[in-house]
Amino acid sequence: MEVRPVNKRGDGTGVGFNAYGAEVAATKALIIDSDARSADLLTWLFKREGFEVLVAGTGSEGLSIANNWPPDLVLIDFELDDAPGINISRRLREDPPTLTVPLIMIASSAGESDRAAALDIGVDDFIVRPFGTREFIAKVYALLRRAQNGMVRGRLSYAGLEMDATNYKVKRDSRAVPVSPSQFRLLRHFMENPGRAFSRKELLETLWASRKDVDERSVDAQIRRLRKELNGPGERELLRTIRGIGYSLDGDGNF
Repeated sequence: MEVRPVNKRGDGTGVGFNAYGAEVAATKALIIDSDARSADLLTWLFKREGFEVLVAGTGSEGLSIANNWPPDLVLIDFELDDAPGINISRRLREDPPTLTVPLIMIASSAGESDRAAALDIGVDDFIVRPFGTREFIAKVYALLRRAQNGMVRGRLSYAGLEMDATNYKVKRDSRAVPVSPSQFRLLRHFMENPGRAFSRKELLETLWASRKDVDERSVDAQIRRLRKELNGPGERELLRTIRGIGYSLDGDGNF
C-alpha cells in the first residue's frame, strides 16, 4: 500500500497520481454503514481525496466485499442493521485480508465501555458524530502512514516465539498462543525490536496514537494480558519490566 498526497484524479477511475506525476492505483476505502446519508457523506469525502470507494449497507455485505476487494482502509458504523459493528470488526480482524488494515469505527454516541471494547478487538480509532471533516481526513492519513510504516508480512521469530503475521498465528516452542488483535500488534512491535526498551508513552504513540481514550494504564493492562498468554507452566518470562522506563522483549531471561 502506498499513501499518496492529495493530487489525485478523484474521478472514480481508481487511478491517482503520486508526487512525481505518475499514475498509481488509488487508495481503496471500504465503508460499512447502514445509514445511507452517512455513507453518502463519507463517500463524498473520500472521493474528493481521490480514494476508490465501495459501500456496504450491512455487515455481511461488508465482509464479503473485504474478502473479494481487499481494502486499504475500513470505516464501519457502530450500529449496523444486521449485526453490531463490534462483531463485524472482530471478524475483519480475524480475516487475513483485513488483519492489519486501518479500521475506524464511527458512532452517533458511545460510552467508555463501547470504546474499550472496540480497542480490545483492534479498532484503530473510534470517532463520534458530529466530527470535523478536516480533522477526520487528517486522522485517516495518519493511520494510513502508520500502517504503511509498520506493516509486516511473513514471519518473525525470537527466543522460541514464532509469529505468522499473514495468517495471524503465534507459537511459543510449537505451542499455539491465543492473542487478541491488540495483543498481536503489541507483540509484533516487540518482536520487530527485540531487546529494545519502550516507555509506556512510546507504545501509546506507536500503537494507539489516535486513541485519546487510551492511557498508560491501558498499556499496563495489555502487557499483563499478553504475559498471561505467552507464559506457560515452567516457561521463563520474556516481557521484561524496566522500572522507571517501561517494557522490553528480552530472551536472555536475566532479570
